[in-house]
Amino acid sequence: MKLGWRLWLLIIALLLSILAIRPTFETGALIKSVDRDSQAFEQGLKSGEVIKFINNVEVKDTQDYAREIQKIFPTQQEKDDYDLSGKCSYFIAKVDNKIVGTVRLIKDQFLPTEKECFSFKEPLDIKNIPREDRAEIGRLIVARNDNNKFLPRNIVMLFLIKCLTDFGLNNRIDGGYAFIKQKLDSKLKKLKIPIHEIENYRQIYQQEGILYNYFCQENDRVIPIYFLTKEIGKYIDEVLDNSHMFKKIEDKKYILRGSLYNVFLKMLGII
Repeated sequence: MKLGWRLWLLIIALLLSILAIRPTFETGALIKSVDRDSQAFEQGLKSGEVIKFINNVEVKDTQDYAREIQKIFPTQQEKDDYDLSGKCSYFIAKVDNKIVGTVRLIKDQFLPTEKECFSFKEPLDIKNIPREDRAEIGRLIVARNDNNKFLPRNIVMLFLIKCLTDFGLNNRIDGGYAFIKQKLDSKLKKLKIPIHEIENYRQIYQQEGILYNYFCQENDRVIPIYFLTKEIGKYIDEVLDNSHMFKKIEDKKYILRGSLYNVFLKMLGII
């Protein structure tokens, strides 16, 4: 039987439809979208990626993905061993009862950056701090501000770090580690927050780990850093004392001024 051009056109259209529904024939769970303000986005997950393994278990489809995620987060909350063992303190920023920023502080004998993520020579500044007086900063997330309803993101981040340092100074946390993306490193440098990049490090994070994609983005690599609590606390106090930026109305209450100075900082992307 000879196929007419209309039938051939129909067959081609059907094949294109199949390819549009599933552009590849590889197994795994396809990520269709990721909320830019979520922890998943901060950890490097992107739309279009295919998840093939979770904790060294092969993922063939969305059912496998849901089953393995249920094992890791049985309460549907993003908790890890540090959360579950009670080794964390949490800080949030809220405006009108809406959470606009979060950060976590881990206290442990050996911290994630040095134990699970990177191999490096211990910086002298950290070596001089007893292990029980160290902590790790993580999950620093600030919601985007597209409609100008909330404070600038960098100001929210500044006050979250202020809360961390106040907590650290009151609880014998003299310094510690964090691992951050290059983009966040650039933001912190714009704010001139005194953090220190660790030199001559080697990434050791395991391929089967849930954050593997986060560590393997070539255009936004992960950097291990260390901090000294008093150093950061002193700097932030100096910023808050800048009368061109803030008006202090009570002991711990400030107003961000609508000054030309702040307009200029906003134009430069500093706040």
